[in-house]
Amino acid sequence: MLGFGVFKVTDKAECKQAVLNAIRTGYRLIDTAAVYDNEDAVGEAARSHRRRSVYPRGAVYYLQTVGPGHGQHRDGESRDCRVIKKIGPEYFDLYLLHQAMGDYFSARRALEEAYEAGKRSASPIFTPMC
Repeated sequence: MLGFGVFKVTDKAECKQAVLNAIRTGYRLIDTAAVYDNEDAVGEAARSHRRRSVYPRGAVYYLQTVGPGHGQHRDGESRDCRVIKKIGPEYFDLYLLHQAMGDYFSARRALEEAYEAGKRSASPIFTPMC
């Protein structure tokens, strides 16, 4: 599977169009993160694609990258919920806990607990060496 990332695509209209073009071209994984500050454009593209697509929801996978300061145990769930509201998919298919900085273990624990409680559809992926 080939993924498409939207890092540094700051223009909202350009980001939305790039995601739509990527999906139409055959990309089946969209990578986003709160620090990219373009989740709303990715969400618009996701909703637009789902309205017009004959493919089921699972045809395109959404990866949420959680970086330093974005997954602390106390508020990780609320931040995740805000991102989901912006993006629009009912859930993220993959979670990538990127860069083992700060309170990495609490962030990891929060993601695992949410998965075990059924609040996430996929177990998180961890990259502690990045």
